[in-house]
Amino acid sequence: MVNLKKTNHVDIIIFLILLSFIVLYFYNLGLPSIWNPNEAFYAETPREMIEKKDFLTPYFNYEYRFHKPILTYWLVLPWYYLFGLKEISARMVSAISATGGVFLTYWLGKTVWNNYRVGLFSAVLLAAAVDYNSLARYPSTDMLLTALTTCSLVLFYKGYISKKEHQQILYLMVYASCGFATLTKGPVGVVMPFLIISAFLLIKKDFQGLKNFISLKGILIYVFIILPWYLYMIYTYHNEFFSVVYKENVTRFTGKISGSSSPFYYVPVILANFFPVSIFTIPAFVWFLRNIKKYEHAIFPFVWFSVILIFFSIAKSKLPAYIMSSLPALSVVVGGWIHEVLDTEGKEKRIVLWLSSAILLFIISGIFWFKTFLPDINLYLIGIIVFLFFLSLFNIKKKIYYLSFIVSLTGMALFNLIFLSDILPQIEQYRHYKEIVHYVKLHEPDKRLPFYCYEGCQKNLS
Repeated sequence: MVNLKKTNHVDIIIFLILLSFIVLYFYNLGLPSIWNPNEAFYAETPREMIEKKDFLTPYFNYEYRFHKPILTYWLVLPWYYLFGLKEISARMVSAISATGGVFLTYWLGKTVWNNYRVGLFSAVLLAAAVDYNSLARYPSTDMLLTALTTCSLVLFYKGYISKKEHQQILYLMVYASCGFATLTKGPVGVVMPFLIISAFLLIKKDFQGLKNFISLKGILIYVFIILPWYLYMIYTYHNEFFSVVYKENVTRFTGKISGSSSPFYYVPVILANFFPVSIFTIPAFVWFLRNIKKYEHAIFPFVWFSVILIFFSIAKSKLPAYIMSSLPALSVVVGGWIHEVLDTEGKEKRIVLWLSSAILLFIISGIFWFKTFLPDINLYLIGIIVFLFFLSLFNIKKKIYYLSFIVSLTGMALFNLIFLSDILPQIEQYRHYKEIVHYVKLHEPDKRLPFYCYEGCQKNLS
C-alpha cells in the first residue's frame, strides 16, 4: 500500500493509525447481539436459506423477502458454514467490504492528487467516519454497495487516465462491478456510477471519452451477471416479485416509503454521520471552488460526491445510508485540501488545526455523555483524550502542524477502542433479546405469543 522506503515518520504514523481503524472493524465484532431490525434481515435470511436448502429465494421469518437482491445473503453463507450461526459470521461481509473501501479510497486519493500522502489522509478520514464505522460492523447491503460502487468508479478513473490498450479491460471491469452492485441493492448499483461517470465526462466536454466508455461487451457482461437470478425470480414468483422490486426501487424514489422527504435532510446527516470528515467539508469545498482551475484534476471526486447528494436529495424517501457511497469521494476532496493547506502558509492552515482540535473536544463531550448513563466508564480513558487535546493545542502553538493533525486522528482511533472495549459491553448488558427468546423457547415453544414492542424491535427477536 505504501512504499516505506520513500516515506518519512509522519506517513508511517498515519499508516499505523489507518491500520488501527481497520483492525477495530473486526475487534469485538461478534460481541453485540443483533442490534437493529436491519441486522435481523441479513442475519436471519441466510440462516433460513440453509435450513430450507433453497439458496435462490430469500426468506425472513419463513416468508418470502424480495426487498433486496441475493448477493449479500450469498456472501454471508460461507461465514455461517465456517464460524457457525453467530453474530460475527453475519457481520464479516460488511467488515471486509469496509476494509476494501478504505484501500480503494487510498488509491483514488493518491492517484487524483498524485501524492501518496493525500491517499493516506483520504483513507484514514474515511476509516474514521462515524457512520462508516457503524456500517462496517453490522450486516446490511449498504457497506457492500458502497465498496462495489467505489470499485466501479475507481476502475473507471483508472481506465480514464490509462493508455488505450488497458482502458477497455478496466472499463469492462466497471460493468462487472456494477453487475455485482445491482445484485446487492438493485438498479441503484448501476444507475449511480453511470450518472457520475456521465456527469464527469460532460463537464469535461469529453464526448469521445463517453463514447469510449459505452461498450456492448460491457453491457453483455453486466446482463450476464444479473440476468440469471432475476429471470429465475420473475419466472418463479411472477408479479409478486416484480411488484416488490418496483416498490423498492421506483416508488422509493418517487414517493415517500420511509425516512424523510425534506430536500435538506442530508445536511445534518452529513454533519453528524460523516464526522470527522464533515467538520472539514465546508472550508474544503469553498477552497476547492475558489481554486478549481488549479485543481481541475480533483473534479472527479467532487462530481462523484455532488451527484449522489443531489440524486438522493431529490428522492422522496431518504435514509442516512443512501448517501454512504459518496463518503469515499468526500474523503478524497477533504484529504487533498488538508494536505495542500498544511504544505502552504496561510490562514487555512490554522483552520485545519483548530478544527482538528475541535474533533477531540467532540470526543471528550461524547464520552461524558455516555458516562451519564454508563457510570462504569474508566475515567483514565477520558484523561488520555484530554491530554491529547492539550497536546494538539501545544503543537499548534509550536507550529508543529502535521503532529497536531496526527494527534487528533490518534484521539479518534482511541475513542473507537474505548467504545468497543468499554462502552459497548456496558450497553450490551441492557439488551435482553437472547434471554427473552430462551425463556419463550423453554416455556412456550409451540405458542404464538403477543408482546408489546417499540419501533420495530420485534425483528431483533428472530
